[in-house]
Amino acid sequence: METSALPVIVLKDFSVTIDDNTYSGKKGETMELPFWIGKALEEIEFVGLKTSELKKYLFGEGGQVLGKLPPNFYDALKVSDRDDRDTKKILSQLLDKRVEKIALQAAYSSPDRNICHEERVLFTRLASAIREWKAQILGESNEV
Repeated sequence: METSALPVIVLKDFSVTIDDNTYSGKKGETMELPFWIGKALEEIEFVGLKTSELKKYLFGEGGQVLGKLPPNFYDALKVSDRDDRDTKKILSQLLDKRVEKIALQAAYSSPDRNICHEERVLFTRLASAIREWKAQILGESNEV
């Protein structure tokens, strides 16, 4: 079970008790919840991912290496309010920057240490496609 904290904004007032721990929030508050609780509350539209967290990660992508993301980052995106225009814009910019870096790594080097599992899948597919394409252009066999 995922135990990391998930920063959220409360969309509807709630109070829930689980194993003698009570979690409650008022609409508009920001808070951190255990990931699995945040995910469950999102499914019934009580919380969403904080846009400020996405901005923090976007700012961290300024260099040439991948910025560090929490282990549950892509799962948390499923928790976010994707209908919010600002959130979509920030998320799109973040993904564009990370995909660009991953594509460069796939063409020239090994994956960055800050690559997430979902991004490693993309890296592996891109690296394979690039190797096959180069082999084809160079007239080499497909076994690279």
